[in-house]
Amino acid sequence: MSSLPTFARPLWSLGAFASLAFAVHALALSSEASGKPGHDEARAPEDSQKAKHREDLAKIGQAPRVPVEPIRRVVKRATLKGPWAYVLPIDHGVRTDESGHGYFRAPRFHGEHNGLDLLAPVGTPVFAACNGMVSAGDSASFGTWVRVVCPVPKSLAKGNQTPYASIFYAHLNHTNVPFDTWTHVRKGARIGEVGKTGNARGDNVQPHLHLELIIQSSQQAALAERHLGRDQSNVAAAERFFDALTTRCLTPNGFRANSGRVGRARRADPFLVLTCLSSDKPEYHAAPNTLDSWSRPWSQLYSAQAFDVDAGPRAFLLASR
Repeated sequence: MSSLPTFARPLWSLGAFASLAFAVHALALSSEASGKPGHDEARAPEDSQKAKHREDLAKIGQAPRVPVEPIRRVVKRATLKGPWAYVLPIDHGVRTDESGHGYFRAPRFHGEHNGLDLLAPVGTPVFAACNGMVSAGDSASFGTWVRVVCPVPKSLAKGNQTPYASIFYAHLNHTNVPFDTWTHVRKGARIGEVGKTGNARGDNVQPHLHLELIIQSSQQAALAERHLGRDQSNVAAAERFFDALTTRCLTPNGFRANSGRVGRARRADPFLVLTCLSSDKPEYHAAPNTLDSWSRPWSQLYSAQAFDVDAGPRAFLLASR
């Protein structure tokens, strides 16, 4: 500075002062743009906003809480491997013909129908619903029949002892299952064909698969089950099974029989059980011309909030434990 001429020194001081003022102004503008005010008056609005935010959070914490709903697992049907399998490759609904109604617990001269009559043409393949043991036989009323015995899935088993299901297929046209002996069977294996044997031979009875499902307390009891219509005894294992089925499948999906009934003594409604446990139920379609007037859709007997009962569930909504 001392080397400058005397007449230039005031000009230098004035320029330095202008530069300093410009720098301060730029810093202020930068602070405003970055949201970081450089003085207390600029911070006041932000502090007020934070205080209001904390106040709002406090109010939310004091508000009544909405009850927590059961957690639901949504599994796409294409990727789901259900513990059981559906028993037919087609779905024509329930048999309803001149001889009576085929739905579960329909009125009968002896009381109520113990099973479910699935309308299907003669020769339609019939499949094992689960992994277990299988045997076949013949009787005057049921014609050719097959029985599959398997454990109830763990998700529906309550208590220390695993209950077993005895699944009864009747009026078969043919079966390749050995008579009067027990052999192993895999879920989905073909075990026979729909027919018109036994008391389904009459012209006024349309071809169908008569299906019954009984819950027993053990494998031994299930193997010894005879599916006698007059035997309406009950077992505690069946009551526990009905309770678990309701809690884990029926209630979460709003799924129910219009009759409000899940079972009869130790017998379970086969449609409720198979829909909950199988992942391959076919979509309902009216039966072929020769049977179409006897075809009753599921939606006339059942309802569900989570899926169309005729089409079958496209995703399974199972409330977690």
